[in-house]
Amino acid sequence: MGGDRRARRGLPWGAKDELKETLGEALGFSGERSESQRLGVATFHLQFAVVRELLSAGVSVIVEGNFRLPDWFETLPPAHITQVHVSADPAVLRERLLTRDTPRHPVHYELDAADKIAARAARGAGPALPHGGTLARVDTT
Repeated sequence: MGGDRRARRGLPWGAKDELKETLGEALGFSGERSESQRLGVATFHLQFAVVRELLSAGVSVIVEGNFRLPDWFETLPPAHITQVHVSADPAVLRERLLTRDTPRHPVHYELDAADKIAARAARGAGPALPHGGTLARVDTT
């Protein structure tokens, strides 16, 4: 998982999108949005199962995803969590989703949902999660 990103950091890198794409290919993704959403939930289950195993073995790990539920982190063994909360102005976010220069895997539907994603961001969706660790905020606007 994580290709060259892992080598640059020297730690296992668990990227949600890469896991979702791998699962979509292995399971024969049909292209339905509801299937993508179900696949996303399954991906989080898999991602956190792997993270639990690594942390239980004393291995530090970097995980990436659009985490919305703090409950996922409550299932992990004791660890110091550093959250990097990345945000952008909703209009900038929408524009980025619509003008990506690299085509996304079919399991993702951000292009179709760019307006909804930007509207959720404008309403404050996607705040930093309360987990008791270190929080670094990065505004990429």
